Amino acid sequence: MVRRLSTFISLLVVLVALMPASAGLAQPAIPDLERAFTQTGFSISDDRIWDYFVSRGGVATFGYPVSYAFTLEGFSVQIFQRHVLQVAADNSVHPMNLLDPDLLPVTAINFATFPAHDPSIATAAPSPSTANYGQALVAYLNSAVTDRFQDQPVGFLSAYLSAAPADSGALAPLVALEVWGFPTSGPAYDPNNGAFIYQRFQRGFLHFDATNGSTGAILLGDAFKSVLRGSPEPADLAAQASTSRFWAQYDPTKPGALARPNALDDTNLITAFQIGLAVPIATVPIGPVPVPTVAASVPSALRVPSPDYGASIFVWGAGATTPRDLNKLREARLNWQKTLFQWRFIEPERGRFDWAEADRIVKASTAAGIRVVARIDFQPAWARSTGLRNFNGPPDNYQDFADFIFAFVDHFKPGSPNGTVGAIEIWNEPNLSREWGDAAMGPQSAGQYVRLLCMANTAVKRASPDVITISAGLSPTGVIDNGARDDVLYLREMYAAGAKPCFDALGAHGNTQAPDPAMEIGSWRGCDGGKTICADGSFYFRRVEQLHQVMLDNGDTDKQVWLLEFGWTSDPIHPSYSWYRVSEQQKAQNVVNAFRWAYDHWRPWIGAMILWNIADPTWNESVESYWWSVTNPNGTNRPAMNALIAARHSGLLP
Repeated sequence: MVRRLSTFISLLVVLVALMPASAGLAQPAIPDLERAFTQTGFSISDDRIWDYFVSRGGVATFGYPVSYAFTLEGFSVQIFQRHVLQVAADNSVHPMNLLDPDLLPVTAINFATFPAHDPSIATAAPSPSTANYGQALVAYLNSAVTDRFQDQPVGFLSAYLSAAPADSGALAPLVALEVWGFPTSGPAYDPNNGAFIYQRFQRGFLHFDATNGSTGAILLGDAFKSVLRGSPEPADLAAQASTSRFWAQYDPTKPGALARPNALDDTNLITAFQIGLAVPIATVPIGPVPVPTVAASVPSALRVPSPDYGASIFVWGAGATTPRDLNKLREARLNWQKTLFQWRFIEPERGRFDWAEADRIVKASTAAGIRVVARIDFQPAWARSTGLRNFNGPPDNYQDFADFIFAFVDHFKPGSPNGTVGAIEIWNEPNLSREWGDAAMGPQSAGQYVRLLCMANTAVKRASPDVITISAGLSPTGVIDNGARDDVLYLREMYAAGAKPCFDALGAHGNTQAPDPAMEIGSWRGCDGGKTICADGSFYFRRVEQLHQVMLDNGDTDKQVWLLEFGWTSDPIHPSYSWYRVSEQQKAQNVVNAFRWAYDHWRPWIGAMILWNIADPTWNESVESYWWSVTNPNGTNRPAMNALIAARHSGLLP
């Protein structure tokens, strides 16, 4: 059974109730959009969970939501990156004891090795019956959780207490205890990485990285989600959890989306990760989709230099930094900028368009001589029966999206006084469930996307035959389950569903793990702590060669492949990424070498290569995208940007 609230929590309910009212926002009238998070595609709809989330530090404490609210063994719960929040019978909200033996009895995740449960630490906490319990508890925490360990500034006590609002005063340790639980180990080094120090608590692990002095929390909620979904990665987590009653329980094809309902009483996972398909599978054509006849060859006007150069930038709502970032592109001689234009922001009500911010961005880019790739997805609430519950999902009526695409291209076609958009990316990573309305991935979902793509392409060409239609960049993944579809397999299924006449260029992504862009697929011994060769092509920059081969196999020889995202991360904080991080200097070398590899080996079929990314001015180190950046949020260059500028000006990159 899910661990019920323990005795000390009952006491804390009373103590924390004494906190200032500002720490708990009673039934806020907050628009749905404010509770939705583009970073993960999930939103917080339960007012009780939202109140608790806001009052305990929000994203800084819990991370982003990675599920919707659902019922787990009789309780309403929601998974966040670092914690799982549970609503009790009295409507109070508390994090679950994720590290209890019947939930996640783990000591290793993604090659990180954590301290085991230490009974001597766990039983040293004062009993609630202790005289002056509050004072005794504070004294215990101050001794058991420390900011220094063996002369290392681990900052564990400060990080622990940061879960309490600033106005908590003397109650801060009690509030932090409510979030983290008791320590169940002392600090300990990772036996396989002398730069990492961890401490175990009832509800999570704190992590110190001596290479950069950072302290953070392990994404334990993500791990629990992986267990529910039965994800084979990370392999060490899968090995430890494979006998758990929670393992691989999520199956949207079964009643209650439960694979083994007898193992989980009073549980329903239907609303956890998949609300329902926007279009019933039975009505979605899996075979070829009827579309107007399109010429077999791609006009030369719809091809670009091979390779062409670009980068993703974040200028929506950032008027002050837009000129700065466009000048960055000009300095590096990058000809394209890619921006997300969310459908919901431009057409918030059917037929009513707000072009102001889009006009500002496109006009500024056109004036700077930078061409625009417009990524378009994120449905408005009115276009889908689930509203924003599925934060990114296709509309109920695909014609609504096609109508918007026509309006967008007509507004920004060549010669328009509003500026010009040169290429349209039709949706993003539809081979991931979270980007496709949380629908189960399979041949039917590829057929759905092809239907949307074909209707959108018809709209593009009706508005302007000179604008390039790019199919959605596919996420490079070797996973085949309800949550993800291998991108090579998905592309084959797209062709089988009739995609060939419906795009001018194929979209691909290349945010890869292998540390050298020239590495041949199957040559990197980087998996399983370096013990195992990573055989799947999705680990490699050269995955795009396998996608291009699928095009050739289907007789699609005239089109280019646009690499709509590619790069390397230097992330030392998030374990899901840090295991394959490179240094900033290595990133610089890789970026230049990637462009050069494409020039030497992929011409003429490679099109524009869009580097991920010029940093969003609002990012900080807690955002995983920050670590892929080639600039800093304040606009200064990282080594990769300097190397790219030098290579373009010297002619190393023609």
